[in-house]
Amino acid sequence: MPRSRKKKNSAPRDLTLEAAEKQIRLLIEENRKLAESLEETTTEIHALRRSAQLAIKERDKSAKDSEKALAELEALKGQVGELRITLRTAEAQVRRLSRQVEKNPLNPLTPDEASVLFDKLLGSFRSKPGLELRDVNLVLKVATGKIAQETVLLLPEPGSVDPNTLHELKLTLRSSADLSASQAGVIPR
Repeated sequence: MPRSRKKKNSAPRDLTLEAAEKQIRLLIEENRKLAESLEETTTEIHALRRSAQLAIKERDKSAKDSEKALAELEALKGQVGELRITLRTAEAQVRRLSRQVEKNPLNPLTPDEASVLFDKLLGSFRSKPGLELRDVNLVLKVATGKIAQETVLLLPEPGSVDPNTLHELKLTLRSSADLSASQAGVIPR
């Protein structure tokens, strides 16, 4: 009888041992898969940490750039305000000067025209009987400007421009007889 017992006990024992070995193989396989998964997850975690660190650096850099841009924007806003004031002032001056020019136009003269004008003026004095011109000092208050590309003298009407913007032009004219006499060493009387 004891033999029959042994046979009866060995069959379930073999099944249990086979089942245990199968279970162990499955657990080993599952453990291997979990180890691979853990290794992949660890690699991904390291990559995510590096990405997070780079993202934090970029965020900090962007925040600094943003602060700098905001400071520049505020400075530019101040400049825009100043420029608007300057523009309004300049526009008002242009309007005022335009009205003045309409009322009292400037009379531009080229240097050649000014020379002809001065010659006519002196000629009219010379033509007067009993009047002799020897040295003529002519002082003009003039402005300068350009017509197209040619520089001109402007003889403004009185009160048409700010006197502080005018230039004083001093001319000393001598008659040609005086010049020829002075070159010959004769001093005119």
